[in-house]
Amino acid sequence: MPDGPRLLIAAALARIIEPFLQQALGDGATVRIAEDQAAVRSEISDRLRFDVVVADLTWNDYAVEYSFDGLDVLEILRNSNRHAPVIFAAQGHGIERDHLDEAIEQPEVVGIYRKATGPQPLVEAVDIAVRGGSLTEARFPAGGSPAD
Repeated sequence: MPDGPRLLIAAALARIIEPFLQQALGDGATVRIAEDQAAVRSEISDRLRFDVVVADLTWNDYAVEYSFDGLDVLEILRNSNRHAPVIFAAQGHGIERDHLDEAIEQPEVVGIYRKATGPQPLVEAVDIAVRGGSLTEARFPAGGSPAD
């Protein structure tokens, strides 16, 4: 029986990062992926709880990009009463900037992971969140809309 952290990766391209995270977190970790809205709902409702949820802030899938995003994942967690710390993964450009402003205000959100920094900071972010911490702005800048 796994005794490590339980992690959900909610992203259209979750299969790309899943093997790396599984290896980095070890054999005791449970890493589940959900690549669309139906899979997110299923994973959240079929499990007691995840220790951390990593969700794309905006989906990298043109078919759902404007109809389903990380804030919807957060809403599914809330409606299912499956609260968990959430790390939003972001590119940090375009439409995401407005989402970032809203995302960082949510109490479940422990921080923003910048995809451009590579996979190792994501492992660090997951470890921080599993231990009950929040991602510091110095190490994991949110990068929302400029003050002006």
